[in-house]
Amino acid sequence: MRKRRLDPKYREKIAKQAREKYKNPEVRKKRLEHCKKWESKNKEKRKIYKRMTRLIVNGKSIQVKKRDFQGYCELCGKQIEKRPKWHHWDDEHPELGLWLCSNCHWYVAEAVEYDPIDILRNKYRQIKEGYILAEIKK
Repeated sequence: MRKRRLDPKYREKIAKQAREKYKNPEVRKKRLEHCKKWESKNKEKRKIYKRMTRLIVNGKSIQVKKRDFQGYCELCGKQIEKRPKWHHWDDEHPELGLWLCSNCHWYVAEAVEYDPIDILRNKYRQIKEGYILAEIKK
């Protein structure tokens, strides 16, 4: 039985049957009703599933299979009650990443990735030099 399920030809045959069946409006309506009923009963499971499969990359929401969230920050070990952040390194492979708390995400992971300290230092130097030059010219 398992070998048959893994066979690509068999899987394509089953998928084709499902597509044909789903073209029927009654079947589609019944399926949608079932999904809504399940979602209303399992709100917490649905929220967790959405969190695990959605990721925003460059302003676009994409479907990704993330690792299961264990309930703690993988960097500092702090227990996370709400809103864990998924930090990924590469837009080509968004499924590779870490579950982080907000502090670790913004102040460690994003800081290391984009190095805003260097950018801010350079900006500060430019502004400072501009003010010094303006004062000297007076």
